[in-house]
Amino acid sequence: MSIVDTKLINCNRITSIEANSGNNSNPAYFTNQLDETLILNVGDQVSIERSFISEVGAGNSQVIEFKGSTLKEGQTIPYTKITPSEIRNDPFDANYRMGYYQIYEASEEEHTYDVKDNEAYLRYGYYINADDHPYYISLPRRFITDKVDTADDETRFTDRDETSQGMTHFSVQPDNFAVCDYYRYKTKDNKIIPKLKIDGSRYALYVLETTSFNNTTGKGENMMPYTPSTNASLYRDHTALNTWYPYNEIKKISIKEGFNTSSEIADQISNQLNESETPLPFNIGYEVSGERYLRTITTTVEAPTYRLFNCANIMSMNASNFDEYINASVDGGQPSTNSQLYYSSYQYIGVKRPELWQTGRAIVGQNQPREQINPNSTITRFSVLRGNRATSSIITMFEWSRTTLEQISAFLKAQELYPELFENLNSLTTYNQNPVITNTRYLHINKWGASSGSVDTGTTYNNALGADGYLPSNECLASIPLFIGYRKDEEDLYYDVDNIPVDKYAFGFATPYYDPSDKKYYVEIHPETNGIGGIPEQLFNEPDITTGNLEAGRPIGYDPHFTGYGTACVLLNSGAYIFNPLNPVSEQKIEQKPATTFEKTAKYFTQRYVGANNPVCQFNQDTNRYEFIQLHEALNVGNDKLAGDTGNSPVIPESADAGDVVYKFNPRIQSFGFSPNFKPYLKPKQVQLNYPSLPKSNVPASDTETNKRAFDELNENIQPYALFDSRSGIYIDNWGVDSENWEASLWGTMGFSYEQFHATLTKNNTLSKRIDNLNYQSLKFLTTNSEQATTDTKAWVSNAFNAPMYELGLAQGRTLITYQPTGAGPDAAIWEPLAELEIIPAIINKTESMSIPSVNLSKSMIRPYYTIRSNIIEDTTSNVNGALLPIVSVVDKYSAQGDFYFGNPSSITFTITKPTYISSITTIIHDPDRKFSNVNNSSAIIYKINKQRPPPPNILEEILKEEKNKK
Repeated sequence: MSIVDTKLINCNRITSIEANSGNNSNPAYFTNQLDETLILNVGDQVSIERSFISEVGAGNSQVIEFKGSTLKEGQTIPYTKITPSEIRNDPFDANYRMGYYQIYEASEEEHTYDVKDNEAYLRYGYYINADDHPYYISLPRRFITDKVDTADDETRFTDRDETSQGMTHFSVQPDNFAVCDYYRYKTKDNKIIPKLKIDGSRYALYVLETTSFNNTTGKGENMMPYTPSTNASLYRDHTALNTWYPYNEIKKISIKEGFNTSSEIADQISNQLNESETPLPFNIGYEVSGERYLRTITTTVEAPTYRLFNCANIMSMNASNFDEYINASVDGGQPSTNSQLYYSSYQYIGVKRPELWQTGRAIVGQNQPREQINPNSTITRFSVLRGNRATSSIITMFEWSRTTLEQISAFLKAQELYPELFENLNSLTTYNQNPVITNTRYLHINKWGASSGSVDTGTTYNNALGADGYLPSNECLASIPLFIGYRKDEEDLYYDVDNIPVDKYAFGFATPYYDPSDKKYYVEIHPETNGIGGIPEQLFNEPDITTGNLEAGRPIGYDPHFTGYGTACVLLNSGAYIFNPLNPVSEQKIEQKPATTFEKTAKYFTQRYVGANNPVCQFNQDTNRYEFIQLHEALNVGNDKLAGDTGNSPVIPESADAGDVVYKFNPRIQSFGFSPNFKPYLKPKQVQLNYPSLPKSNVPASDTETNKRAFDELNENIQPYALFDSRSGIYIDNWGVDSENWEASLWGTMGFSYEQFHATLTKNNTLSKRIDNLNYQSLKFLTTNSEQATTDTKAWVSNAFNAPMYELGLAQGRTLITYQPTGAGPDAAIWEPLAELEIIPAIINKTESMSIPSVNLSKSMIRPYYTIRSNIIEDTTSNVNGALLPIVSVVDKYSAQGDFYFGNPSSITFTITKPTYISSITTIIHDPDRKFSNVNNSSAIIYKINKQRPPPPNILEEILKEEKNKK
């Protein structure tokens, strides 16, 4: 019989060798020196009596633990890098400007980093909306307006647009344009032209490869479109033929290691997205009586997702600068400063359909006589007779190769994302029916022939595919779409020229044509199978438009001009204007104190904001899901331009709801700033009603006030009942984690699924598509927009005074009748109808950002237990990580209180099988993945030692035994 001798040994991190030496780099690993060497004999038993695992936040059941563990090394994320140089921050420098730098160079780079469970990089791009504010300009455009530096009357606002005020000489083809993008507009000289719609559409931001602001930088030549020494203006006409990159940025998102509540995680993400910089004053300098003075004219502040971008303004993009640009004016061997200021206006542009822009410009042109202005096209190889237009194919000078076919195929496939380009074309006289996207695609082709025989251009013809009208021409030289047969079920099939089956299309659109004259194969396309009558008749105009054929040498392919079919682009604009006669209290000048002279300041305002000014990640306590909201810059109710003027009659008070977030239909244009998009700006329309004095004969002819009312009409450039709810925003298109590591990453832990943000790109999830309850779980670009509910529709029904009627009918415009007096008597007049006036009510509804919730619930417990490893049962110290030490206990995470997890006495007992001498005990706390746990310095383990000892001797028995032996 033996006796059990129990001993408890306290091993804690605070009194460990590591803690005493100041080594607190790994609190999960600690060694405690024993007071005396412990001898464990065979049969002794070791177990864990108590465990106290210290981790701040452990007692909170609503926490998620992050260790900072590396999931993948060497992950890369591409982004657009902007490198500024040549700073000019002296307010008295002639080239001083907002942003200060004179050169900006863009490049596509990659950032390399390690993916951790608590860190990830986001890549996000920017977009602007075609909204009701003056901070963008539709392209193409030659200049903003003329006579910007002289006192002006209101005609610069109220006149219809025309070429003398900056319009291009032509737009897209008036009989063949994308109906979804353009509407018909009447110019001042009574021409009817297609003009880009203002309908709230999103335009992704792109940045020019090189931007320079003066002729001393040495970079002006790099910035300009290709410009030869002869016929320079003919090439400068091709303003769109340059390199722009999708503008995006990357941002590291990091959550602190250890336990975080759900709200803490959301707040940390929101705070990092909204890290506002210190507001910075912008000063200008002037001289008075030989003394220099500084004056602050504005203050700016930026955040990671809300940036200031260089943009056009009326002084840089003016008529004289345009003339220097188009004439390729040179100063000191470089393009002149004024011409560079003009073209720098194109540093940032917005592109409505990025996929078409990218894939079209990736097509490598071939066999073009002027490749510099035809980078993405070729020409037709043979002529086609007018009589064969319905049955003839077209043989191009694209040489047959898999690479070329794949480039064209990518462009054709991208068109499926935008079915609106195939709709409503039968509203144009060119088309009797609409092409069907399932069996049709398009390439660009010039409407007019490749020589000057069919059209007098007013200049030497330059054989480009398309044009933007920066130079005069007697005809519109924009290209048109050529719809060709397409087989979707064959769009991924390639055939070598000697192995293509009969009646098959390579990549769904092409067959090879062998030309024995040069023994080469060329790409043949098939408009005869487009389902709408083959080649359009308007192409048959050589040698003249009545008897002509489609001649050999007609440019065909992808047209990179702003007028190319399917392309819609805008330009950033400051909105600044020197003198605004429609808003007479807001002339943009400052007083040059102490003098009494005034300086015009519009020239200094060369930037505008783009992005999301308050993006938020939040945790919804009701659904237990994380959500993203406010990735767009919302519209607000706003104020009238004369709000607060108490001397005005009638007084227009400041709106108490001015800051409320809203969406709008039929918004009214405030002349608070200027953009030619909205010409003609409208003044209130005075209408003589037959109301409120009835009957109409009761009102004398001399009384023109009783029934007079002023109505704000809808600006004709605003598309009626198009939804407006955003000025700009950001879209996240790269989350910095691959599919293999997604579940263990920050985003996976929060409950967002990989598929939610990496869905196959379709027509339902392009950037132009609004996010709703049908597509939020299958996105490619994460952004937000406002919410609209069916309960709002009653408020959409409004009267002519814009008051909501809360009816069950449909929102619609109203027609007012204006009256005039006839047959006037001494006391009364007969008022007869004079004219009708359509009033489309302005509709403003309060709203909030749509939330984009995680598909899954967030993970509340990732690592459900700790393992305790120790050398107390085996002296193994060869592995520095302690992975070879045996497990002596398991502590689950369901017994937390305060900042500790508590381990109860373990039922597991270890029996010593060989004599062991221990002078110190090493304890290691591991997670299930055998990595060190993220614990604090207060952890402790109480070891229990049961030693087997023989019982003490029986003294009485021994005495009796000795007495007996004596006898």
